[in-house]
Amino acid sequence: MISVVSGTNGFIGSRLVEALLSQGHEVRALTRSPNAPAPAGTTPFPVDFARPDRILASGALEGADYVFHVAGVTRALTIDAFREGNVTPLRSLMSALETAEAPLRRLTLVSSQAAAGPARGPGLPVDETMPPSPFEIYGQSKYEAERLLQDQTGRLPYTIIRPSAVYGPRDQDFLVLFKQLRRGAGLYPANKSSRIATIHVDDLIQGMLRATFEDAGRDEVFFLTHEEDVGWREVYAGMARAMDRPLRFELEIPRLFVRAAGAFGDLASRVSGRLSLVNSHKVSLGLSPYWTCSAEKARRLVRFTPSVPLNEGLAATYRWYREHGWL
Repeated sequence: MISVVSGTNGFIGSRLVEALLSQGHEVRALTRSPNAPAPAGTTPFPVDFARPDRILASGALEGADYVFHVAGVTRALTIDAFREGNVTPLRSLMSALETAEAPLRRLTLVSSQAAAGPARGPGLPVDETMPPSPFEIYGQSKYEAERLLQDQTGRLPYTIIRPSAVYGPRDQDFLVLFKQLRRGAGLYPANKSSRIATIHVDDLIQGMLRATFEDAGRDEVFFLTHEEDVGWREVYAGMARAMDRPLRFELEIPRLFVRAAGAFGDLASRVSGRLSLVNSHKVSLGLSPYWTCSAEKARRLVRFTPSVPLNEGLAATYRWYREHGWL
């Protein structure tokens, strides 16, 4: 089997590459420049994601059985910038695939829970039957990318994956929290009572491959998450246990200050030309109290079975950080 993967150097993409190689796939890595590194065992194909003809001319799609579009932009200041990173590359890839003579079995898009929007309240997880309602520009761009696949008239067999909050080895976001908790501080940016859905990266990859390889996953959208949502206090407690360190104090930052920090991050980004980790779009996502979703459809149609409990996954993630010098 030949699998083409974008975003191979990212958190999710690199783990996907390892899983595909372990199953005997030939993996071709779409890179943004000739000098960009590619994971061991893959063949790099530099492409211009804004140019379908360049993707086609690269030869990456010749004979391709599966294409996994994992690359995307999670930080930007404008909807146009998000569209440039999340919508345009998929449109170009689809155009190239429609021209290429390839035995394509599936084009799988890694979207986001943000494309559907948050849940309405406690005990009301979002599922695939509910109309998407993204309320900020990142989620809007992800939903627009989903619509590209859903609106094409059967020319390309597809699967759309909406992961919940993903954590595990190589993740940068949970690394920030571990560093914070290493000092004994549990800081909540106006979200102490919020509930979130989480999934370990290994469970995500298992679900992605099942949804992609099984016939029942064709032309479907799937949320992938662990069975139960959790509160941020539970996440912090699990991290503290993993580190075997006490959580000395907890502080919830008022919503007004959190919004002010997001606005300041936007300003700093514009002045410096470098995107701040804290910005208004990230703040909007974080302030929603119920980022919960259901994976029942994936369990029913493609036999998705998440197996990594939160505390076990956090402990394994912490060990990886320590072993690789990240902490």
